[in-house]
Amino acid sequence: MECHIQLEDRVPDASALYQSNGNVLLDKLFGATFHSYPEGEDEAGADASVAAIAEGLKAEGKTPYVIPLGADSAPTGALGYVSAALELVEADLPSFDDIIISSGSALTHAGLLLGLRALGDTTPVYGVCVRRDAEARSARVAKRTADVAALMGLDVQVPSADVRLFDGVLAPGYGQLNDAVLSAIKQTAQLEGLLLDPVYTGKAMAGALALANAKKLAGRKVLFWHTGGTPALFAYADQLV
Repeated sequence: MECHIQLEDRVPDASALYQSNGNVLLDKLFGATFHSYPEGEDEAGADASVAAIAEGLKAEGKTPYVIPLGADSAPTGALGYVSAALELVEADLPSFDDIIISSGSALTHAGLLLGLRALGDTTPVYGVCVRRDAEARSARVAKRTADVAALMGLDVQVPSADVRLFDGVLAPGYGQLNDAVLSAIKQTAQLEGLLLDPVYTGKAMAGALALANAKKLAGRKVLFWHTGGTPALFAYADQLV
């Protein structure tokens, strides 16, 4: 099975290391074919470009399966986190007062939130913003949550108050480090032996620490949801040490 990947330019002034290491290096090792799209915030244009690539592959007699990016596409990617919610509820674990995850495309956030509510679990889910601020993300998370419910044929309404977002560690933007994220990555590595990436999990942990320091999590048991991303550390080596 061939893999074609379209990379968008979302991070300004990206170094040569960023352009060639981390996930890019792995993609090359796995033999993926690369395509590029110059505008990181033009989801509609990026999806149209992917569709054009798919049409070209069809013309070669191939049968491409397209994974789109935009908020108007089917939220298929969220279904894994609906299953993750079921796994969490069925696990023999102590109850948690809060769950903290990174919130980017909104599919992880929406899938987990919808899954929990469909199962009758009311645990608050904080999405730490990694791409857009809380105001811009709120409507997207709500829409994607409703989209997941519709895709699954579930009559589940998630109240707007359940869409909790924190954007206090987002600046200067997607894929860009700040002091809080750098500190969170180093603290978590040195104190817990746990590796976080600068783009998603590092910002989620920085958000968790910021919420804790603001006393919003005082006395509460918190589940930090690690979504992976360790290879991205190597693309930021020149900024981490």
